[in-house]
Amino acid sequence: MILLATFLSGAFINCSNADTENLLIGEWVSETDSNWRIEFDYDGRCFWHYEGEPTDEFEYNLSNESLQCGYSFPKADGQYEYLRLTDREGRQTYCYEVLGIDQESLSLRTIDLGVKNFIFIRN
Repeated sequence: MILLATFLSGAFINCSNADTENLLIGEWVSETDSNWRIEFDYDGRCFWHYEGEPTDEFEYNLSNESLQCGYSFPKADGQYEYLRLTDREGRQTYCYEVLGIDQESLSLRTIDLGVKNFIFIRN
């Protein structure tokens, strides 16, 4: 019974992340700077572009873990999701709280001392 409960809770969390990941796939344009766009693919890669030119490439990961980029958040039964971007060399990591996502918009908040909110519109 415990094994079944553990499996079902893990499946629910993974389903939530899978739903968010499916919505995340595609190209997004910054609401405040139309020259900045980001693209997420099915292979776990994220590409940043500015004025049509590629600027950065990251691997991305979605989770609901309470520890992100050295900051700990109160556990909330997996209802919050976090996006972690790591550069190809593994030297730079950016963490964001996913404030909201649907077919048309993506809202992120940085996780660091200088909190910023970003809104992207699906391209």
